Amino acid sequence: SGQVKTRALVEAMGRLGYAAVNVGDRELTLGYDAFMKNAGEARFPLLSANIVRQDTGEPVFEPYVVHEALSSNGKHKLKIGILGVTRSNPLFLKAGPADSSLVIAKPDLELQKYMGKLRSEVDVVVLLAALHREEAARIAAAVPGIDFVVGAYGGIITARETKAGDTWLLYAGNQGKRIGETRVYRPGNGPIDSVVTHLHLLTSIYPHNQEVLDWVNTVSAEAQGAQQAAAAGGAR
Repeated sequence: SGQVKTRALVEAMGRLGYAAVNVGDRELTLGYDAFMKNAGEARFPLLSANIVRQDTGEPVFEPYVVHEALSSNGKHKLKIGILGVTRSNPLFLKAGPADSSLVIAKPDLELQKYMGKLRSEVDVVVLLAALHREEAARIAAAVPGIDFVVGAYGGIITARETKAGDTWLLYAGNQGKRIGETRVYRPGNGPIDSVVTHLHLLTSIYPHNQEVLDWVNTVSAEAQGAQQAAAAGGAR
């Protein structure tokens, strides 16, 4: 049932139009191959700048991606550089691709390898971070040029805009239970003037989309069937 739910989660992110997803250490609990078996058909890039091969130090996922968006009035194109990092963990060691091993390098050191080139190519830099907010603030100070940290760590939630130097820190909890919306105001092609952030609690005030509801019910039934089959097999 866990595999059914994981694959459904990946498909749901694709249905929602995710531009990129950061890979954290928990996703690799069973190793790289097991993770890619469930997430390999994702319709969005999987990112991590600091989950690297132990032998070469090279990242096993894309460290960043450039996403193009239109302004709300449709007059301006915006290039958004999106990077991903997870918390440093010197004890992390998991099976990687092609008989390699994966480790987690220090996020600030890895980000410094890419920031110079990326910053020159884009209008806005967003860091997806599986990090505590205090650690994210430290990294933002150590690696200039990050406009936004979009973080997930435990139950940390940003009730209003918070800045560390020139970097906005935005946290919406974890487990995908909340959707955060940040509107960026950037006159013409100039620097960011201001941001306004809202958290949307996914309650019954939002009407169901029948197509999505039918799909969720199908997945739930499939997961329940898989769980019952596993229980029956264990009882024999």
